[in-house]
Amino acid sequence: MYHRSLDVERVVLRADVNRIFRKSRSSAGNRMITTMLNNEDVLIRRFKVRRLMSELGLICKQPGPHAYKQATVEIPDIPNRLNREFGVSRPDQAWCGDITYIWAGQKWSYLMDYFNRQRPHTFNDGMSPVVAEEKLKRLSGIS
Repeated sequence: MYHRSLDVERVVLRADVNRIFRKSRSSAGNRMITTMLNNEDVLIRRFKVRRLMSELGLICKQPGPHAYKQATVEIPDIPNRLNREFGVSRPDQAWCGDITYIWAGQKWSYLMDYFNRQRPHTFNDGMSPVVAEEKLKRLSGIS
């Protein structure tokens, strides 16, 4: 019977790879683990890290691309007040928001006036929503 001697260095490397992988909540791949080990002054190449990850059965979890769903039916609790009649006769009569851009917590989002097809304000310029609302009130004459 043949017995292989225990490679202490390899055992330590496997423990380090496993530790970093667990610390990253299974999100670090071989490149990230290599970088993190090198930052800890453990010199190792990514191909060796990849091999060690394979031996340990570690597979990194990365989120896939967002699957956008196109609406097939109108949602009844969000009323369609314009009924697809986008012709308006005066400013500030109908406003719209494109849901692909609404967030407004700190950035993106836009608003458009259907009368002249102009966006009175875009949050992307760094203005806070509160300041933007005040500006919109001034523009529309609301106190």
